[in-house]
Amino acid sequence: MKMSLDRFINKVKPHDKNNSAPPKNPIARHLWESQQLYSVFDCLHPNCSVLDYGCGGDGTLQYTLFNHFPNAKYYGLDVRNINLPDNTGFEIKDKGNSKFRDISELSNILPKVDCMILGSVFTHLGLHSIKKILDETIPHYDRGFQLGFTAFLGKGIIQYYKDKRIDDYWWIIVLTIDWIKKYCDKNNLSFVVHPYIFELDHQIPLELTHQHFITIKKND
Repeated sequence: MKMSLDRFINKVKPHDKNNSAPPKNPIARHLWESQQLYSVFDCLHPNCSVLDYGCGGDGTLQYTLFNHFPNAKYYGLDVRNINLPDNTGFEIKDKGNSKFRDISELSNILPKVDCMILGSVFTHLGLHSIKKILDETIPHYDRGFQLGFTAFLGKGIIQYYKDKRIDDYWWIIVLTIDWIKKYCDKNNLSFVVHPYIFELDHQIPLELTHQHFITIKKND
């Protein structure tokens, strides 16, 4: 549903800030955040392949990946020819062990990777688009594939301010633990909610300055 910003803020549950604060330098903070992300996966190994969905123009996550695993492979997906936040300069290219492709290539790349990360992607997509991406991953969990995404978590699902440039793209969307649990239970998946990972205080209201990171894998 769409609602006023005041009602939107009032419905959001405060977030856990127990983790140590990230560095204030923007570049250092990006690297700190990406290292936090990689620390929660147990499917990574020296020759792993990682898919960064919504990688933006620079594909920041690749730098931490190669720092830990120099022989790894990185795939970055984003939208071509559309001026969205953080994807300025995105282009289709191959550079060493990094490959950048349009998001339409998702189904072709998923079979090649050990995990997929979506940083600040599900925070902007409508439920229909979120479920469509989640459904694409279902066939891959049996081989040990894992998924991770950042999300705002609240007491109710809220979609605020639709962007007319892209179908089902929103300024902010808030998910619920219950919605994630129902999806995972239906597909025999397990999930873990990790506290504070990304800090986005330059974009959003104070009550929404922190996202959680959710990882999904096959039930043991």
